[in-house]
Amino acid sequence: MINIITKSEQQTTIGDVESFFDYKISAETLDDYDIEIMKKVDNAKLIDKKLGTIKTPFGVTDITHLSTGCKTVLCYSYLFKEGQKDIIIDVTECGYNALDVLFEYVDRMKDDKSVFLLRHKQGLTKCKDRDYKINGTPERNLNKGVVLYG
Repeated sequence: MINIITKSEQQTTIGDVESFFDYKISAETLDDYDIEIMKKVDNAKLIDKKLGTIKTPFGVTDITHLSTGCKTVLCYSYLFKEGQKDIIIDVTECGYNALDVLFEYVDRMKDDKSVFLLRHKQGLTKCKDRDYKINGTPERNLNKGVVLYG
């Protein structure tokens, strides 16, 4: 079950995914699943792991130019591998494709401890059918038009 909250005042929230990504993640730390995440979210291919060079549909660049959504999923992956599941990750800036990849990973890891802050309702309505817990209330079939909140 994917745990989502719509408000957080906790200090443990990772709200600035870009800064966290820049500080904690390098191309050399990426594993095969992280490389798959980049492909699924941004259609990016890692060319040089040492330099962090990637090829995207927009050209050749480095991992710092991945989308915020892709960086968010990679931050979750990093935290999960580090065993840190008591941190809330703000996923508000993610598009539905990044949310779908993130939640697929959460389901795959059978992670029911992580919590994701999502401040809007549009993103989940395009995601695949899953079991969600929104502010503690179980929800299902969100892509069928169920209103999440507000």
